[in-house]
This record gives sequence, C-alpha cells and structure tokens, in this order.
Amino acid sequence: MMGKPALFPEGTTIAVSIPGGLLNRLERHPEAEQARAEYRHLLRDCLTRHGVEGAESIMRKTTIGDTATEALPWMGREELVATCLVGAMLLEADDLWERGEQAGRADARRCVEVARGEYAGPLPPFMRAFADVYARYRPFWVAQGWEQAMTALGRWSDLMATDPQVIEERITDFEAYMAVRRIDFGFDTLDLLMRKSSSRLTPWEHPVPGTVSLFQDACCEYAILVNDLFSFPREHFSGEFRNALQVLVSVQEMSLQDAVDEVCRRIVTAESNILALSRENTEGSTGGDMRAWRAYHKSWMTFLAAGLRQHLRDVRYHGADHVWRGEIPTRITLYRDQSEFHYT
Repeated sequence: MMGKPALFPEGTTIAVSIPGGLLNRLERHPEAEQARAEYRHLLRDCLTRHGVEGAESIMRKTTIGDTATEALPWMGREELVATCLVGAMLLEADDLWERGEQAGRADARRCVEVARGEYAGPLPPFMRAFADVYARYRPFWVAQGWEQAMTALGRWSDLMATDPQVIEERITDFEAYMAVRRIDFGFDTLDLLMRKSSSRLTPWEHPVPGTVSLFQDACCEYAILVNDLFSFPREHFSGEFRNALQVLVSVQEMSLQDAVDEVCRRIVTAESNILALSRENTEGSTGGDMRAWRAYHKSWMTFLAAGLRQHLRDVRYHGADHVWRGEIPTRITLYRDQSEFHYT
C-alpha cells in the first residue's frame, strides 16, 4: 500500500540522465498536416455536436494529433485520423474516470458496450461522443483484431471502474505499481496497434515468441517511465500521486533524487534492451514468423521516439511558455505552473 504522499517545494531541482538514442528513429507521416487538420476538425465537431462540457478545454490540451503523425507514420490517413479521435477520447476518459467519482466509474463499466455500439440505454454527452468515435474506428479492424482490442479496452476500463483506494492497496512495491500501471497506461491497446503495422500479423493468430515478449516488456517499461519522469511535476503539484517517482519515495522510502536516479537507470536499461532485442529478433532472420515481426519492432521504436519527443516539448507538462531546444535536459527545476529545463 502506498504510504503518505511526499510533497516537495517549488524550486526543487532534480538531475536527470536518460539516453536519446531512440530519437533518431523519428519519422513523419507523409500526410501529417492534412491528418492533423482533419482530426482537430472532427474532434471539435464531435464534442460540440454532442454537447460535451469543456469541449474547448479538451481541444486545447490534446496533443495526440501532433504525436500520432510521428508515432504512426505507416498508417493510412483516414485510419490515423480515426485512431487519433479514439486516443483523444481515451485520454480525456482517463482524466475524468481516475478521479474515482461514481458517475465516472459507471461510464467506465459500460465503455466496452458503448465502444461496440451495443449499449441501449441513455448516455451522457461524453459517452455519446465516445460511441461516435468508436463507430468511425471499427471498420479499420479485422474481426479477430477488434475482439482483442475490446478485450484490452475492457482490462483498462475495469481498472478505471475500480475504487482508487482499492488500487492504492495493490501497490505494495515498485513491481506491483508497474503491473497496475501497465493496465492504466493502456499498453495492450498500444501493442495491438503496433501489430497492425505488419500485414503478416493481421490474422492475429500468431503466438508471441519469447524474445518478442521480452521486447514488449522493455517497450512497456520505457514508455511508462518516460511518461512518469516528465509528467511528475504537473502531477505532483496537482495532487496526482500515482507515479513511479512517488511510489519509490513513499513506498520504498527513497529520496526524490534517488528515485529519479532509479527511474533513469531503468529507462537506460530498457532502451538498451529495446535496441538489442530488435536486432536479435529481426536482423538476419530467415524464418517467416520473425520476418512478420520486423515492421512491429520498427513501429514500436518509432512510437517510443515520438513519445519521448512529445514529453520533452509538451506544454501540458512544462508550462505554456516552454520551448524545447532539441536536447535531453540534464536537470529539471519543478514549479507548479512550469518545468524549467537546464542543459549543463
């Protein structure tokens, strides 16, 4: 169980040391500008048409259109737009539902039925918009893939429907936190998207080879810990304490800097494993099954590169005046409304 959350004063500076080796894997969708414009138009139209409260606020804070054009360059434009719409709704649902309010937990419990288009009762505005974007998304999946996507959505929504206190009681150590966070982060849903990048994997019957499973674990750890490291200032000062740094401080009684060092060490190890396992799993392979996984490995690395870049430049995490200068910072000073990056 997590202990009492530790609080740190504004102006606290942490030293960070993470690699940027994946940044050279960045690509850009050939129709990025058009896809981003379509996504923003359709999202605003959907939210407004269904009368979703705070529609403009949602539009201002969503950056998924920017990230996805770098994270998913292999997708066709229409599928990319549909994926961005679902991603925006899931991110907003995560913000709404993890507060643990009764209405949010009720929406979480029925979200799979809503996504399938099978919920027959009345819905609040946000869930009507949720149904709308999933109806647009469904045609881009083969039957087996859609069923797996709904299973993954169900695991995530079950967690969102759980009382936050019950979830906190599960977090007895760092590994327990990572198990909860893997579901909370929606890793299984993201992994299905990466499998779609290879036409040879779309039948969805392929078992996951052991070394690919290790690659998945490394991708999961990297993605979660990069998110936790750079979202920590915003979450800490807004009272959100489900974060790897907070767990290491509160549960394992580390100092904040020791917790940062541990997270950075794990990010370094995860990146090293991602690069090594990608080479081991795909280079020089003549087996049909492993050839089918090549696009999958490349897609995950491209996605993680885009995620790191977005976390470094995102004004949601670092303040409205934040401008990333293209380097990995060596220190970050934490303030309530901004993070100040230092490069020496």
